[in-house]
Order: sequence, then C-alpha cells, then structure tokens
Amino acid sequence: MDEVLTMLMYDEDEGDHAKYEDGPQVLRHLLKFPKTQLATEGDDKATIFLAQSVGGLPLGIRIMAGFMNDMEGDTASEFMKLYIEDPRELMMQAGATPGYDKDIARSEGEEHPLDRVWTISFGSLKPQSRTLLGIMSFLNPDQIPQYLFDVAALSGKPANCADLSLLKGRVKLKGATTGLTIPALIDEISKGVFSIHRIVQEAIRYWCNGDEAYKYFTAAVHVVYEHFPRQVSGRPMPGNWDKCQDLIQHDQILAERFEELQNRFPKLEAPAELFELLKSCGWYLFEMADHPPAIQLLDKALKTCADE
Repeated sequence: MDEVLTMLMYDEDEGDHAKYEDGPQVLRHLLKFPKTQLATEGDDKATIFLAQSVGGLPLGIRIMAGFMNDMEGDTASEFMKLYIEDPRELMMQAGATPGYDKDIARSEGEEHPLDRVWTISFGSLKPQSRTLLGIMSFLNPDQIPQYLFDVAALSGKPANCADLSLLKGRVKLKGATTGLTIPALIDEISKGVFSIHRIVQEAIRYWCNGDEAYKYFTAAVHVVYEHFPRQVSGRPMPGNWDKCQDLIQHDQILAERFEELQNRFPKLEAPAELFELLKSCGWYLFEMADHPPAIQLLDKALKTCADE
C-alpha cells in the first residue's frame, strides 16, 4: 500500500502526531486539483505551513485538504491567506481534554492544533449542512443510515429542536450530505449510510453553545425515536428485532450524550421523547436476554425524568 495512504490510516488514539515533514506530502497527495493548487513554489511552502498548523495530525490534514478541494479555484497560497485571516481560538480557555486533545501537554490558554480547522469547517457550512452535522454529532458515529432523515421523521418537531425543515426532502438532504462529504467531515461508507470521525463529533459538540447543542441533541433523539419500534403495553417485539438491532447503538449513545450535556449544562432537562425511546430500547434488550445493559439503560431512562 502507498506509504502516504498508510499514514492516513494511522490510528491517532494509539500514537503520536504525524511528523511535520510528512504532513505536507500527505496534504499534497490529497489535493484533487494539483495543477491549480500547487502551481508555484510558494504553493509548496503554503502546504508546509498548513500541515504544521494542524500539528501534523492526519485527521486535521484530511479535513484541511477537503476544504481546499471545495475551493478548487484557489491556489494553496490563496487558501493559506484565507486561513490566516480567519483564526478563532476555539478552546483557548480550556485545559487539555483526554479523548479530544492528543497534545496533553498543551497548557490552558494555548490553542489546540485542530481548532482553526474546526472553526473554518463548521463556520463555513450552509445551515442545512451544519444542522445535519450537529445532529450526527450525537449519534453512533460508525453507521448513520440516511433513512433516519426521511420526510416522515422530519415532519414532526418537538420543542427546543433544531430546524428539521432544512433537511426535509431529497433535494435538501442531498445538499446537506454533499456539503459534509466534500470537506471530509463525514464519509458515505455505503449507499445511504454515513460515518463520522469521533474527534469531529466531539469537536462540534464542544464548539456549540449550550442552546445550540441541546437543539441538535433533541433533533437526534427525535429522528431515532420516530424509527425505533415502540414497546406498547408489554407486548413482545420479535417482529421488530432486526430494526431494533439496527438502531440500538444510537439509543445507547444518546443516553451517554445526555449525561455529557448535563455535566456541561446542569439545568438542561431531557427531551420528552428520550424517556420513551430508552424505555423501548430497554425492553428490546430484555427480550434479547441482555439483562445488564437493559437494566443500565432503564436506570438512565428513569434519571431523565424531571419528576423522578
């Protein structure tokens, strides 16, 4: 396998940053319009700067390249000027956070290497793409089926929810997904099924303020709730086991994400649909004789009740 592609598959959770000297090579390899983007020696130097700006992190370089490819008419030097003009110190006031910050030595007040990439990527998105990304940041990152966002699921809208009308209809949804796949914020791993890197999820959740994050979370709960089979009056669910299995990880992750939100914003109350969703999910696990996870999930469901 090509050495550059091998580097792109590097597991950031188990190792150090890619070396600065390798970063520009990776970035150049990912550019789709090299004749335009790398027209001069100055453009080559720009790729060195851009790779160093994200600490040589493969994910950061990949996202940087995706954004550059979206601006195909610009040379690397022109893109670098835009990049320099639009800095935002996303996590300046936060200390290093395990699971997001790979540079644990980063002191409070110092900028994380990926912060500028997140700011450019998220801040430049069109409303429909930003809404979709926000919702996806609360779902199972490995497999997000497009059918979650069908017209039926987007027709209703619970209180304090993101504007789902931005995604309603095939044309709008296609525009939203394209707006995320081009800058490499999500991948279409098979037809109608998407994945999103966990670091991207964590970054967008951190990047959002409390009100915005809650609206995205409520929307994520809603689209899963609309598709997860209901448990009604203790009736068995064997005819729906396949559908339950397809969505069970989304339910479990939503429960974890609500705990995360409450830790950041203690006054937040759970969306009404979350309790019903977790209750049905717990019942399915009980029917599958998966008792410990069922008990854990039902316990979380009880904790979401404001009048517990």
